[in-house]
Amino acid sequence: MAKPAVRYGIPAAFVVVGFVVLILTGDVVSWAGFVGAGFAVLLLNVLYRMGFEGEKDRDREQAARAYFDRHGRWPDQQEERAREWRLPEGAATPESEQSESGRDR
Repeated sequence: MAKPAVRYGIPAAFVVVGFVVLILTGDVVSWAGFVGAGFAVLLLNVLYRMGFEGEKDRDREQAARAYFDRHGRWPDQQEERAREWRLPEGAATPESEQSESGRDR
């Protein structure tokens, strides 16, 4: 990984040299060449960073898919707890009615 001083220093140096050439010689074509080269290097750095971030996104997505395959849920998905149903005391259910009718005989 390039350090920010290198990443932004080289394009800045081209731009500064372009202005120095413009001041010393007054040659607009050379100035435009140096400034253009500085911006081109900066743009290449930005595009490289964007491409590199895209690779990180793909890696994170692949890891999430592998997690899903192992666990059956996404990593950021909260695990759902099984609901526990409780009936009020004394509530009638088909099972309780059958057991009561069997006791009555």
